[in-house]
Amino acid sequence: MARVPPVISGSRVSPTHPDATEDRASKKSPRVERSDDFSTFLHGLRSAELRRLPAGAQTVLSGGCAGAWYFDWFAEYCLTTPARHIGVEAYAPRPESLPAGVEWIERPLGDLAPVGDAEVDLVFAGEVLEHLWPDEVVGFLAESHWYDNWGYHWN
Repeated sequence: MARVPPVISGSRVSPTHPDATEDRASKKSPRVERSDDFSTFLHGLRSAELRRLPAGAQTVLSGGCAGAWYFDWFAEYCLTTPARHIGVEAYAPRPESLPAGVEWIERPLGDLAPVGDAEVDLVFAGEVLEHLWPDEVVGFLAESHWYDNWGYHWN
């Protein structure tokens, strides 16, 4: 019998976060079902992690947003609805149609020059890091190193 990963469910986002004003009941509760398909399991874990991000970000930067589907997925699971969503993607072409408020930047994650310092409230790269070479991961982490509006700090 094949071993399957455990079921993971729920959210650990603090309901008392000062910007957590959205109705949490309106968002899909993440639940990762047992699966023999690791990719399906991993995507479920990432969906659950979106629920754990702090709510209220006005500007979000998403690293590795391989298509318009990404922004629909983000909106379905994340507790925040950003006014501005910056998608950075080097390997997939810009989709013909993007949701309102989405900006598409075609460049590697290690080169975020078009994005100003302290311009972003939240950085998410949950669908990309395993696809990058180690030097690209280091470049992305170095580029996204700033204080955001809530005092969180990337180290």
